[in-house]
Amino acid sequence: MKKLTLILTGIALIFSTNIFAQKNDVEGSEDYPSIQRFPGSDLEFYKVFKWEEYNVPLAKLTYQEDKGRYFPHMLKTEGKLTRYQYTTPAENNPAYVYKTLLDNLQKNGFAIIVKGKGVDGIGCNSEDFANYYFGNKMTGQLGYKYYQRGEDSHCLIVARKPGTEKNIYTVIYISGFSDKTLITQDVMEADKEDVFNAKNIDENLAAFGHLSVYSILFDPGKADIKPESEGTIKVIADYLKSHPDKKFIIVGHTDNTGEFEANLKLSMDRAQSVKNELVSKYSVNADQLKVFGDGQTAPVASNSTDEGKAQNRRVEIVEL
Repeated sequence: MKKLTLILTGIALIFSTNIFAQKNDVEGSEDYPSIQRFPGSDLEFYKVFKWEEYNVPLAKLTYQEDKGRYFPHMLKTEGKLTRYQYTTPAENNPAYVYKTLLDNLQKNGFAIIVKGKGVDGIGCNSEDFANYYFGNKMTGQLGYKYYQRGEDSHCLIVARKPGTEKNIYTVIYISGFSDKTLITQDVMEADKEDVFNAKNIDENLAAFGHLSVYSILFDPGKADIKPESEGTIKVIADYLKSHPDKKFIIVGHTDNTGEFEANLKLSMDRAQSVKNELVSKYSVNADQLKVFGDGQTAPVASNSTDEGKAQNRRVEIVEL
């Protein structure tokens, strides 16, 4: 009986130790599913906004005498927003945390929009960045446990993961202190209809060089554009006609369903259908546009799931 008691006590201690480790995280919090936290860090601040507006930086911070510090390109998004603050021991310096998180984001399908380390890489010291980006004019209303101003070894990552219904953006700021390294992370699940409009197309092209469009729809295996795509095509047409000096490639993409050669032809036919619609219905100058079919050769997600296939079926507008 004594042996059994000792065994049960040992199991209880192991179990309680595991539970205690979880209690370092703020109650009710959870990591964002596709973003890995820095290993061993504690989640100390967590706040979810069911709907919020958020400006995503699309370029590095710059400075002008008449404007002060500002981001020359920002994308206004709307949707579900979550703010996190993680801490890790100071021995995990900002540059090490930065490299680890950067690698993890890329492995999980995020495209890096902006990245930088230190005063030169970010464009200012930590005090100026914290006051600007985490001040009341920008994101101060989101709250925090620790103010972000730290040492000037600070780091910044802005990344994007495209989706069929929402685009996921994350802004991660890493600041160092004598007793800890602080990771402030915002995640925006941006509503597609708010991200995709004529005002924001230019900012997407400036940041990425292309725009992925998921709301131009086709029946399986066909190149005829479905009627519910009309609103999206009109937005594209308005943008093209307001930029007559620019030229673009319309690129068709498919998932891996079917034969390779058939998918190449289908993607080309779909791109051509989009061009024809823009030219014939909306009077876009045909000389502004070229078409190309990429078939299944440029996936943005795994074709092993229906969700991944849906992300790979898309039309892209690429600036020449």
